[in-house]
Parts: sequence; structure tokens; C-alpha cells
Amino acid sequence: MTASELKYLIAANELNHNGNGARMAAMAQRLNVAKVSVCRAVVKLIASGYLCQNGKKILLTEKRTEEVTDYLIVIDFIGSKLQR
Repeated sequence: MTASELKYLIAANELNHNGNGARMAAMAQRLNVAKVSVCRAVVKLIASGYLCQNGKKILLTEKRTEEVTDYLIVIDFIGSKLQR
């Protein structure tokens, strides 16, 4: 997984309110990229099994949600240690 793909996964995770999924337009706004860039990335991440689509909403697959959550915990831990 590339750093860019990880950014899209984190955005999808953060914008997934109440398990309803994230809209691509909201992801584009969050990441400050064009909607077409989000669409291309989402298509690639769906094909790779990282995301799934429910209508116009984008969701991380269950396994990927756990991985992104674990990643964010590690990043928060490292960040807190570096602030000392």
C-alpha cells in the first residue's frame, strides 16, 4: 500500500459517520484533491479489497477498518513519545 492510498483509507475511515460510509465529494474536500482523483483511487482500492461501495457511499472493508484503526493508534503513540 502506498502512502497516498493510506491517506484515502484514513479519510474514508474518518468520514464514515455512524457506519453509513463516506461520500467521494467529502473525501476530495478533506484531502484537497479533485473528485476524479478520489474516484480513481476508490476504484483501485475497491479492486484491491480495501474498500467497498454501498450506493454513493464508500466503506472500508471490516479487515481494513481494523488495520487503519491499529495504524492510527501506533501513529498517536509515536507522536506522543516524540512530543516529550
